[in-house]
Amino acid sequence: MKKQLLQLIVLAISAVSLSGLHAQVASFDSAAWGFEKTAVSYGGATGNIVEAWTQVNGFTQSPAQKHSGSFSMEADFSAVGGLSTAPKLQTFRSNTNKEGNFDILSPGNYQVSAWFYVTNVTTTGVFKLTVQKNGETANAVTFDLTTLPAGTWTQVSVPLTIPSFVTDGTAVWSSINFPSTPTNTVFYVDDINVSYVSSLATTQNTLERVAIYPNPVSDFVTINAPDGSAVQIYNALGAVVKSISEFNASKTVSISDLSAGLYLVKVSNNGKVYQDKIVKK
Repeated sequence: MKKQLLQLIVLAISAVSLSGLHAQVASFDSAAWGFEKTAVSYGGATGNIVEAWTQVNGFTQSPAQKHSGSFSMEADFSAVGGLSTAPKLQTFRSNTNKEGNFDILSPGNYQVSAWFYVTNVTTTGVFKLTVQKNGETANAVTFDLTTLPAGTWTQVSVPLTIPSFVTDGTAVWSSINFPSTPTNTVFYVDDINVSYVSSLATTQNTLERVAIYPNPVSDFVTINAPDGSAVQIYNALGAVVKSISEFNASKTVSISDLSAGLYLVKVSNNGKVYQDKIVKK
């Protein structure tokens, strides 16, 4: 019964998060953008979602690392046997169901988030995603891959401004590439999302390069955050139950003394804040 209750809590959190996430974004295929699909039509052939979107070879659907599901998207830039040219995807290439296309319902301020994993810290690398329609580029976002922590999944969010011409009732598509490539690392990306925010300041004030795992959690939760961050854990009543100041880059926090239930983790640094919910088993 306890396990079932925890599962229901996680499902409820997911449902609330997804409904808010796509309030102004329709027909967004989370499985495609999580690189999970394996039977996709493209150019008269059938393959996985990465193959379907490929314009320049180099990205692959990979089970080696995944933030969720069974797969992520991999690009191997390691020193031995790595890519010599930057790969590129175009989502309109899945030409039957248009899995990568989606509708943006109103102009305004949005954000694009993605989960990244690198096997080695890189001093170079920019990941780019464009939102395009009718031969025009609505806007593009870039993710700075430098100094991403190695060996763990990290979520990064960046702002996206959508002009009015995008909301004409036809779907947008995207291209994905590297303006500059990572060096000496194997790169993975998973669970890309596009969501509406009420103001650009909300996105600009979001602390990046934070990862909190596992979730659900039993006794110890690991928090990756920028040096000097302050971490607070709140219970369901809004009371602070754990507080850590002058946080180092990575820390394992014991929550074995906390009761089972839902908690909010808040990470603050230089006026920016990252918040996420965890479930204590």
